[in-house]
Amino acid sequence: AAYQNEQAMVFGTLCHAYIADHLRGRSITHEKHAVLRIGALLMWLDQHVTDKPEIVEVPLALEREGFAGTPDAVYPAMTYDWKFAESVTQANLIQGEALRHLTGRPVTLVRVTKSGAVYPLRLKPNPRLWAAFLSALGVLKFRMEAL
Repeated sequence: AAYQNEQAMVFGTLCHAYIADHLRGRSITHEKHAVLRIGALLMWLDQHVTDKPEIVEVPLALEREGFAGTPDAVYPAMTYDWKFAESVTQANLIQGEALRHLTGRPVTLVRVTKSGAVYPLRLKPNPRLWAAFLSALGVLKFRMEAL
């Protein structure tokens, strides 16, 4: 994923860890600066998702294409990817398409803004985004082989 700065990356990682702990049934204590966003996402989940997750932050691999990824939460009918950000980027959309192939389920990006607003975006299958992902993966593999 592309991060604008290291502080945003650390914050997003912290929020993901709290949500994962909550979904696994562990008690969580919020960091003061993360309460609004974590609380907003948990409230949204309580209101919109009735199933229990099958997978929470567990690496999965798609051997045919030669890549692995860690979906935030995989439910019986949907894969969810949390985005603690002000906007959805092209890289987020490409990642979502990769998650769709990895989990075999539709993907919803759930964006939580600084103000605590929650915006779910259900992604439609997109062959162009999949091609972009495979192209980037091919470049990465080529560069790794060159080392």
